Amino acid sequence: MQQDARCDIVDVDLDALAIGYRHRRLSDAARLRALRAIAGLDQGGLALDIGGGPGDHAAVFRSLGMRAVLVDPSLSMTGERRVDLAVCATAEQLPFIDAIAALAYFHLSLHYCDIASACAEASRVVEVGGRVVVWTLSPEHHQASLLNRWFPTVGRVDAQRFATPEEIATSLGAAGFGQVEMAREIESCSRSVADFEEAVRAGFVSSLQYVP
Repeated sequence: MQQDARCDIVDVDLDALAIGYRHRRLSDAARLRALRAIAGLDQGGLALDIGGGPGDHAAVFRSLGMRAVLVDPSLSMTGERRVDLAVCATAEQLPFIDAIAALAYFHLSLHYCDIASACAEASRVVEVGGRVVVWTLSPEHHQASLLNRWFPTVGRVDAQRFATPEEIATSLGAAGFGQVEMAREIESCSRSVADFEEAVRAGFVSSLQYVP
């Protein structure tokens, strides 16, 4: 990995990450974010959980009557799916016709993609009146996270991997979204030391794959 380059999806072992994801629980805050994403959308509309891993957010969409589809490039991830419908595909090449989806949802997944291409594809598949929702991590998080305290290289690596919210907003604007709104949310998580250590050893986040 070059020092000045963003890490690419080919650097991540998604099959190994799928095993680690068994140690990731959908938090109450993440569930609320998913619920807010579909608020006001027509029930029965198509909601795409893009780069959604096992599809926790897709399951939330489905629970409220949306037609939820998990989209992930890893067969191991889709094999763990929480919903009936899953497609093995990348965000840069979504296998859907134009203007079919009410929602394209990226929750901590856009950093695996070529952002400009992913935003352009989201713009293509989302219908008029639909929405694209992106959640990512701020630069402040990379330095303040507990994981970075344990492994100081994580903050530096993630600062390269994750585009800033402002960069993402610019890409969305370039993809044709005339109105891009930004919001900041602080989420606090707690788990026992033993539980956290077990999750770390299992590789519950892809950042750990870059730890020497």
